[in-house]
Amino acid sequence: MTIIVKTEAPDLSIQSPIDGDIVSGEFYIKGKIKDDDFAAFQVFLSDLVLTETPVVEEEDAEANLQKPYQLIFDAEGLPRTTTLAKLNTKQLDDGDYQIWLTAQDELGHANFEQVVFRVDNAQPSVKILTPNARERVLKHIQISATISDMHLDKYRLDFSTNLAGKSWEQIYLEAGLYTKSEDALLPKPELQTININRDWEIPILEGSVWIRLTATDIAGDTNSQTIQIEVPTAVVTRKGGTIAPEDQQAELYLPPNTLAQDTIVTVNALTETEVEPPVRRVSQIYDFAPATLRLNSIKPATLTISYDASQLSTGKEPVIFHRTDGLWKAVGGTPNPEQQTISPRVYCP
Repeated sequence: MTIIVKTEAPDLSIQSPIDGDIVSGEFYIKGKIKDDDFAAFQVFLSDLVLTETPVVEEEDAEANLQKPYQLIFDAEGLPRTTTLAKLNTKQLDDGDYQIWLTAQDELGHANFEQVVFRVDNAQPSVKILTPNARERVLKHIQISATISDMHLDKYRLDFSTNLAGKSWEQIYLEAGLYTKSEDALLPKPELQTININRDWEIPILEGSVWIRLTATDIAGDTNSQTIQIEVPTAVVTRKGGTIAPEDQQAELYLPPNTLAQDTIVTVNALTETEVEPPVRRVSQIYDFAPATLRLNSIKPATLTISYDASQLSTGKEPVIFHRTDGLWKAVGGTPNPEQQTISPRVYCP
């Protein structure tokens, strides 16, 4: 008679996820199990409150739902691959959880392993602050943006001159923002905010440009924002030209030979600029660029702005105000009540 004495429990381990991992969406729980007289294995999910090894009990499914753990997979055969089960975290609230792997042999020996991980299905928040969408810009611009996320890992700025947006080129990339602790402990959830300010020279002479900001967290959640801007055609010195914003309620006429050289000039409506009393706004506010624009002193430009006559008090006429730094200063202008426009001469020595 041959008697085999076996005291070892099944040899098992969880290979993915590992302690301290942050995951999202669907993923495969991977591991390995070794045993000469294997009987069964199970995969459980629980919150961090559970400290006792979960077990499969002979009871109905409805009663089992009241347990502080959830049975994900149960099998009586050794896994053929390293994949033990699949978990869809979209069905879970964001937070910290435990995965338990348990196994038993035919002699009743049992073993388990557990890992602690975090579910994060929230997309990063991204916002391009400047330039504004559909803004007319000069070739040299500043891109400012803000990104927020609990576990931000990387972000990148790209641009495209392709209407279909199929070809993107990188402006800037920053990666490795999330650092996993050496002891694999999950950090306390804390919103991280990054402010971006990048100077950029647009690599085309004129035309439409698309700028895209993309942020990704360590769990793989991604979010992006894309805006379209426009580089206007430069005003040719010998021809002059008229520059107007998208709403066509203002225009700047530049006569021939008033510019020292061919120059890109832009006019954009400002939506969030406040006007301090006693100035009362009766038209849109516009930004003219570049601020360094210089004109021939004997050939002034003409600025024309439309206004809402219903906003004027009886017997009052509109006046154009200008501000570079500090307070608004009156520059006058000749009103045209019939067309509801006002036009001053513009000198930029």
